[in-house]
Amino acid sequence: MPLNISEKKLSLANLGGGAAIERFDDELQRVLDNIADPNSIETAPREVTLKVKIKPKERSYAKLDIVCSSKLATAEPYSTNAYIGADIKGRAEAYEHSPEQMRLQFEQRQQEQQEQTEESGNVTKLRKGDSTK
Repeated sequence: MPLNISEKKLSLANLGGGAAIERFDDELQRVLDNIADPNSIETAPREVTLKVKIKPKERSYAKLDIVCSSKLATAEPYSTNAYIGADIKGRAEAYEHSPEQMRLQFEQRQQEQQEQTEESGNVTKLRKGDSTK
């Protein structure tokens, strides 16, 4: 049975029939796209790693795994603000603040909820100095 051996000595240029270079080029393109992305951190370092794992099966034969990966910059954080309060049942709720929106009637909504709670009889009004002891 004839051996299927390439005529070329193994090198990065011909490793995996060019698969190593192709995978490296693909990851490099991902890095370049990430650098060009306005949502990523501009000056964060990026990395491309080409790993060739060689596992000998015997002294004259080995299995090679070609793995290429990249580490990209994370997206720039997006900051916003929120108003936090409670609904009529006392559960926390939040509303995002946007300077482009009309002013939210947050305090008015809280006042209406408080009045509804008081009307339902679930709240006892206390005046300053009153004691429930």
